[in-house]
Amino acid sequence: MGMCAMTFCCPPMCIASTIATSIPTCCAPRIALHPAWLVVAVVALVIGLGVYIDMTIKCTELTGRSLGWAPLEGTGVWVNGSLYDWNMNSSEPFSEPPELWLPPPGQGHDGEVLVNFTKRDLGFLEPQAWSPFPTAYSGKSCYSTQNGNYFGQGLIAAIFLSIGASLLSVSAVALLLKKTTGECCGRPFEFELIPAAIPQETFVVGAVVEQRDPDKA
Repeated sequence: MGMCAMTFCCPPMCIASTIATSIPTCCAPRIALHPAWLVVAVVALVIGLGVYIDMTIKCTELTGRSLGWAPLEGTGVWVNGSLYDWNMNSSEPFSEPPELWLPPPGQGHDGEVLVNFTKRDLGFLEPQAWSPFPTAYSGKSCYSTQNGNYFGQGLIAAIFLSIGASLLSVSAVALLLKKTTGECCGRPFEFELIPAAIPQETFVVGAVVEQRDPDKA
């Protein structure tokens, strides 16, 4: 179910994270271009990618499975299933009854079971090729809602990927606005410095008070 969590949780998480990170950016546009903001975004993205890639490898391994076993042809005895003694040869209280084989429909042994047969190993199904796309595991245990394989890992990957992607997306938009309009949500990225007024000096000559501009003195 880990891949299922990635497919259906990551997009809404990305949208929610982008909206949440856009709010402080409108109040102070420069924070989206601050080095700390970018470091957090990259770290979250790297963690999310690492967790996700690790999950894809594990889910690929799960696509390979044992095909089980079947009775070896020509071995065993067919008996009436309704009359079969399920406790046959069970001399001890906790011993298991002998193994039996229920025939597939259409084989002409309806209502019968096969006992005293020799098992034949059907082999192993090779894993599918590795893929970075979650939909490639559709129909497998990692994508099935009836199986909880790596659900927590898929959720963690979705959270970190959505955080990293949203932070970087907001930074990219902020950088574009800075180079084009110079402001975001009506607030400038850079504040203009207004030079302070130069005070004038006062000189007292006799009874006359004279003010002189220092630049003209």
